[in-house]
Amino acid sequence: GEECVSVDFDAKTLTTSSGRIVEYDLLLGADGVNSKIREQVVKEAGDSIKEQHYLEDARWKALKLPKQPDIEGGSFKPLQHPSIAGGRVLPKAPEGHILLLFWKDAHGGGDNPNGVDTIEDLKQMIVEAMQDKKSRFPNPLRKLMGLEQGDSVKKDRKVVFDEAALEEFISSRSGRAHHLQIDQYHYKDSVGLIGDSAHAFNSLLGQGCATGLESTHTLVESLMTSTTLEDALSNYTEEARKEAHAMTELSLVNYAINGGVHWTSVRGLPLILWNMIRGKGLLKRIVDINVPYSAIAKENSRLLRMCRRRFEKLRKPLDYYSKR
Repeated sequence: GEECVSVDFDAKTLTTSSGRIVEYDLLLGADGVNSKIREQVVKEAGDSIKEQHYLEDARWKALKLPKQPDIEGGSFKPLQHPSIAGGRVLPKAPEGHILLLFWKDAHGGGDNPNGVDTIEDLKQMIVEAMQDKKSRFPNPLRKLMGLEQGDSVKKDRKVVFDEAALEEFISSRSGRAHHLQIDQYHYKDSVGLIGDSAHAFNSLLGQGCATGLESTHTLVESLMTSTTLEDALSNYTEEARKEAHAMTELSLVNYAINGGVHWTSVRGLPLILWNMIRGKGLLKRIVDINVPYSAIAKENSRLLRMCRRRFEKLRKPLDYYSKR
């Protein structure tokens, strides 16, 4: 395919990597977290559009697994192994699972977890990571939220693999964990940003695709109900930004539940308990499609403020790794 190289927002044309000039009435930037279209929008808009874009200290990949004999369909099982900083099992429709694996540059820094060079290495690591373990210093928030192991420990869990998915995992490039918020999802009366071009966050809660689909649905509704394109795009920003920003903030709960016991996890414990007593546990609410992200963020606002403070201490600028 061709990449977008530059956009002339006044003439409503874009130039592709082959030199082709394309005219447009409505340009949708769906070109990912490193969006060229968003980059040019922010540059041209100047101070009128504010962007927060940082990196977290992690690489990641996702692996598709077929239906597993020893794992429930709705499992959010955590993964632990010396080769990775962390990971999670996520349910996949209509059946099967997705494994999200994260590792830090200090763990090897390559496109695969430390010590994983072949498909056989990957299989062995996953089988070992899928076995239940007890931590010497368990994080109480993880267990309360349903993200930690219980008392039973299963040492002989069987794992079924898709060979094609394993080969794709080994050969593909790893991604960086981004944290992106932008305060406007459109520019003028002819440009809109959707998906990771508009918002990005770590995948601990497994809501990246859902957030992108929700914002796209909001854009379609705005286009169908507004009398002008300018009104449609303005309404889209107003509605989609509220939910996407809420989910971006919710993703920061990672800074309370990752690792062992630390100050943020200790202070967050009574806040998590209080919401669970009220029947509003964070994970339970996240998977309920009838509950808006903004409502969940409001219910957990004190916890998220603490998590944001920790995130702001640990986050990296976009050029951090390229300068090392």
